[in-house]
Amino acid sequence: MPDPDPFPKRRSIRLRCFDYSQTGHYFITICAFRRRTLFGLIENSCVCLNRIGEIVAACWWEIPRHFMYVKPGVFVVMPNHVHGILEIEERARHAVPLRGIHRPESLRHPVSGSIPTVIRSYKSAVTKQIREALHRPEYQVWQSYYYESVLRSAEECKNAVRYILKNPKMWSADSENPLMQAF
Repeated sequence: MPDPDPFPKRRSIRLRCFDYSQTGHYFITICAFRRRTLFGLIENSCVCLNRIGEIVAACWWEIPRHFMYVKPGVFVVMPNHVHGILEIEERARHAVPLRGIHRPESLRHPVSGSIPTVIRSYKSAVTKQIREALHRPEYQVWQSYYYESVLRSAEECKNAVRYILKNPKMWSADSENPLMQAF
């Protein structure tokens, strides 16, 4: 019997049965399309954003305007990727608690206010603004996937913040640096 779902099946890199809309901190990494250097440069361990990088940064800080309970934390735009922490704050979710009911996130079944939905919206907004700014409707900005890590303790949050803040200083030795990939 043929598969009734004509869409290709992607293997999820998300934690199985984890509710990505629950309160907590999430460390996010999103890479540029084909890991190209699109967003700017690192000079003297400082990030120098170009116009595209400025759009990437501005859209990050706009997330709470679209997702009231999502608070952006420490964030850095690197030449070909971004790192940031998102916090989903406590909120009243239902008038009557729905115990034991959890619908897994999927592309065709988004969960409102979940990390996948926030990132999908963020990537879409960035892409739309960049395409308009460059007058290039076909311009590819992002890779399909992104990486997230659920930060489960204050120590994990502290380590993620330290990593993000040190990232520009470590760029010269970073495996994501196209200049390092030549060696």
